[in-house]
Amino acid sequence: MLDKFMLTTVFVLVFIFNASAELIHANHHNIVMDDIRLLMWQDDEDSKFVSMYFSTAKQYCDEKVLDGYSDWRLPSVNELLYIVDRHRAVPAIFLVFKYGVRDSYWTSILAEQNKVNTVSFEEGNIHISSTNEKKFVRCVRTANKNEIYKMRGIPTKGPFLNPTNF
Repeated sequence: MLDKFMLTTVFVLVFIFNASAELIHANHHNIVMDDIRLLMWQDDEDSKFVSMYFSTAKQYCDEKVLDGYSDWRLPSVNELLYIVDRHRAVPAIFLVFKYGVRDSYWTSILAEQNKVNTVSFEEGNIHISSTNEKKFVRCVRTANKNEIYKMRGIPTKGPFLNPTNF
C-alpha cells in the first residue's frame, strides 16, 4: 500500500510532466507558451492587424513590452515553423493562438541581400521575401521553466519540491 509521501510524489510528478506537453495560451495574457522549447509567443491584436517592413519589424520586436516582458525578438525560421499546424490550412497555425492571418510572417533569418525568410501561415511553407515588402510580425522570447510554471500556476517553490524535506 502506498503511503502519503509516495502518493504525493507520484501526483506532483504526473502533474508537472503532463502539464508541460503542448502549447498553452496564458489566461489573461497576450502570450502563448511553449514549455517544451521554453518559448513565449506574442499573441495580441498586432499579430493579426499590423504588417510592416523588415527593418521596422526587427525594431518592433526589440522594443516590444508585452505582459511585463521586454526581451522580445524576431523568431528564427525553425522557431516559427514550430507553431505551424500541418493538419490545418488558412491559417496553418495551432488553434491555441487567438490572433493570426494566412499571410507571411517575418523571421530573423536573412536569405540573401535584401531578402529574408518568411513563413506563410496560408500553407505553412517557407518563402523568401524582399525587405521592401510588408509582412506580419509575431515576436518570440526565450523563457525559463520558472516563468512558464508561474504563468501556468505550477508552484516553483515549496516543501514538496525540496527533496531534503523528506
